[in-house]
Amino acid sequence: MGVGKWESDVRDVAAHIMGQMGNHGEEKLHILLYFCQVWSFQWEQRQLFSARIAASPEGPRVEGIDPDIARQIGHSAKLSARARTAIDQILNFCGNKNLPA
Repeated sequence: MGVGKWESDVRDVAAHIMGQMGNHGEEKLHILLYFCQVWSFQWEQRQLFSARIAASPEGPRVEGIDPDIARQIGHSAKLSARARTAIDQILNFCGNKNLPA
């Protein structure tokens, strides 16, 4: 299977992460979004969302997620069941690790 993509909005992915983990801060959210994107490529050979990810001194920064997180959150119900399952697997593995908050 070639590289493809799910039609997920990064704000919907962020909403799902926050719904599962709570609000642990912007930095941790960016890291978890980064992990979700990387593992989506690894497991499914497709990107989970189309937002760009940039490196910064604070860690990965995901386009479309601003410091004012509360106003940027989407709706996790818009994600496919397969996307939600993939995100949940990633959160189960690394969501409670000692990541910056």
